[in-house]
Amino acid sequence: MNRIRLLFVLVTLFLAACGPAPVKAPPDGTYARDEITSSGTNKLAIVLNKGQFAMDSQGSPLWQGTYQVVGNKLVFKSLTNSVLGSAYCGSKDDFSYLWTYDSSRQQLKFTQDNDSCVARMSGALGGAWTFQPG
Repeated sequence: MNRIRLLFVLVTLFLAACGPAPVKAPPDGTYARDEITSSGTNKLAIVLNKGQFAMDSQGSPLWQGTYQVVGNKLVFKSLTNSVLGSAYCGSKDDFSYLWTYDSSRQQLKFTQDNDSCVARMSGALGGAWTFQPG
């Protein structure tokens, strides 16, 4: 019995030493990235705050609403689409992305899961988003 307990403790310590525990949800806060376009660089930002999100381009709102973390997926429900957001993506309100968070770089990355909006897939949610302290 003592050997089993010792083995359990050793395995637990080994697994703990293998790396940090995975992040269960992206940390709340503001993330930003630059989007290079044919006409220049757009500054994009997304704010995640306790299940609420807001995304903007150059300070102009694109989408705003709620999100839910389901494992490694963020399921977004857009409550308001700006004129710009609607022009890019029409009226589809629900979309989801797989996410990863690199805590050493403080970067959040999205991979398309269920979204038919090309502007969000390739532009708005593409690339690495860097956490902005403040």
